[in-house]
Amino acid sequence: NWNLSGDRALSARRVLEDAGMPQDKVMQVSAMADQMLLDAKNPESAGNRRIEIMVLTPAIRNIIREGKTHQIDGMIYTSTNENMLAMDTSIFRLYQKGIIKGNGDSLALDETVSRAELAAMLLRAQGVTLSAYTGSFSDVAVSAWYADTIETACRIGLVEGFDGKARPEERVTREEMAKMLVKALGRTEERGTAGFSDEAQISPWARGYVQTAFVLGLIQGYEDNSFCPQNGLKRVEAMVVVYRLLTALQAG
Repeated sequence: NWNLSGDRALSARRVLEDAGMPQDKVMQVSAMADQMLLDAKNPESAGNRRIEIMVLTPAIRNIIREGKTHQIDGMIYTSTNENMLAMDTSIFRLYQKGIIKGNGDSLALDETVSRAELAAMLLRAQGVTLSAYTGSFSDVAVSAWYADTIETACRIGLVEGFDGKARPEERVTREEMAKMLVKALGRTEERGTAGFSDEAQISPWARGYVQTAFVLGLIQGYEDNSFCPQNGLKRVEAMVVVYRLLTALQAG
């Protein structure tokens, strides 16, 4: 039974504390009986009985202490809420898996995301091995941290170059995000509309991608049913949709 997984999770925490880990470093201990199943086709499989222990790092500790409230692609995220991990664990899981990285001692949740940054997150979620940069773009230096990322993203169709430029440092708009998510999942755009209140503001080329990403559950609108397609994508929003992509990839 799943209570056994819960008991094991608490036992693992006690082992860590007995070994010297401060109690306040552990933020959450859970038995992963019904979330992100390793064997989704057999929910009751013993292979799904695993535990998850979330340990605070300096970067995460600083986020919690900020006490800010964020809009996360249709959800409200409050960093001082003690139950925030039960409400949304995506940011923390992506951080633990190395799919997202901090900026110094912060995750810079309110900053916008560049094309290179979102491409890097998506490639890490896919588990793609980066290809060496071949110098294809005039605006990508060989020494740039994103050189191999842009090379790989272009090869597999996540991003596209134009006039010999990849525009790696330009901000990603929310409608561009939708296209990149659909491409990362290996799907093609579908005709139709997602029914957002600002549908007319979505660029014609992006409407199919927004519709597809919405149907696949990768994106949502805001509380007022708007999508804000031309807005720059914030890091906190990127983290949530990348987590949804990761979940979809794992489900096959």
